[in-house]
Amino acid sequence: MQGISSRSREILEQLQLQLRGWLAEDLAAIPPALAESGPASEEECCKVSVAALAVGGETFARGMVDALAGNCTAAGMLRAMPGDAARPEAKRELSLVELDVAEEDSILAAIARRLRGSASLPLLLLGQRFGVLLARPPMPAMDLPLGPRAFCDALAEAAAGLGLCPHARLALYRRFDLDGVVLYPRFAEAVDAALDDAGILRGMSFVPLRRQAHIAIDIARATERDALQAVGRAAESIAPQARLPPGSRRGRRDAMAALARYLMRHGRDSNQWSECLEVAQSLQDAALAQGVPPLEARAWLDKAFRDLGYGEDEAGQLAARLTSATEGDAGADRGNEVAGEDDAPAQERGVREQRCFERLRQLSPGAMLGFSAGRGGFLHAHVVAHHDDPPRLLLDCAESGCEIIFEADLLARMLASGEAWVMRRAAAAGAAP
Repeated sequence: MQGISSRSREILEQLQLQLRGWLAEDLAAIPPALAESGPASEEECCKVSVAALAVGGETFARGMVDALAGNCTAAGMLRAMPGDAARPEAKRELSLVELDVAEEDSILAAIARRLRGSASLPLLLLGQRFGVLLARPPMPAMDLPLGPRAFCDALAEAAAGLGLCPHARLALYRRFDLDGVVLYPRFAEAVDAALDDAGILRGMSFVPLRRQAHIAIDIARATERDALQAVGRAAESIAPQARLPPGSRRGRRDAMAALARYLMRHGRDSNQWSECLEVAQSLQDAALAQGVPPLEARAWLDKAFRDLGYGEDEAGQLAARLTSATEGDAGADRGNEVAGEDDAPAQERGVREQRCFERLRQLSPGAMLGFSAGRGGFLHAHVVAHHDDPPRLLLDCAESGCEIIFEADLLARMLASGEAWVMRRAAAAGAAP
């Protein structure tokens, strides 16, 4: 660590010594817990990997801690290396990317994004503190020596140190994805507290607000209710689903499915996502005030549907289905009101939709779904997790890198109508189709 001041070097060395105490116990428990669940597949390599996982907890924890400690060392060394800019880049051999490597990189990138979201405030504080510590401008979360990306790189290095097969490595990443949501925020807060105790921006408890801070707060509060569900609730407030005639119900479902494709295309961090939250809020406010839905909200929805490739008339119809205050024939669906909220979704599903619903609930994390994106294109999304009450699926969109929460009922209707598919990977030789 010759590129930083002696005081900064001393603080980084203290951080390295504390890493084991913060992480070792929790990390060492992950491989044995995964081994208890059995091999990822019936292949012989997976059985060997399970044996390595069962006894490799300490090795795994030590590998991650050493990798993170190396990041701290590298952060200090990178700063004062005169002549680095003029040094020619070493020649590297170019080769095709293997599919297994590409899939691992995609999964690790998705895990890093989720870790960043789960510890957003301590990471913002750490960005300021590490900037001071290393005499740099404030650092983005993904560039921090102990940030989400560095954490996932250390995860990959530790998994490689165990000698796991590709199937077992992917299983380990998914298991870490579940545990990391709790582990990483606690770790980031510990690092932040340690730097605070060391006198790096002591007492700092906030960071400068960014542009559109009110929208960022809305998105942070929408962890369990993303923009898609917000629009759905607004439409329900304007005209309850149970009071709509069957044809209008189907039209609203089509509009919600199209809006879901639009949001998946742009991602959670986009302006379109933020604008959709504002549209949902304006519709909700109008419904509470028993007023007319604002024209701006309908115009935004109309433009979104036209961007998907719908014609002007069809886009206008889809927008009207989410903003119309017409209740329709209340008597046509009076039986649904009597049945109660718990029974209504099952009664509204047809036989095919019920089968699709049951199939969705059985999909394991990592399963792939395909969606029609309009204009002949396709979107692909991986199942990340299942949520209950009501049944929902957290999906990770491969094209945009965003995550979105889908209601299982909506996905079942899209599957039944041919707007979505469960994608199957190429089966191994001799495997059942």
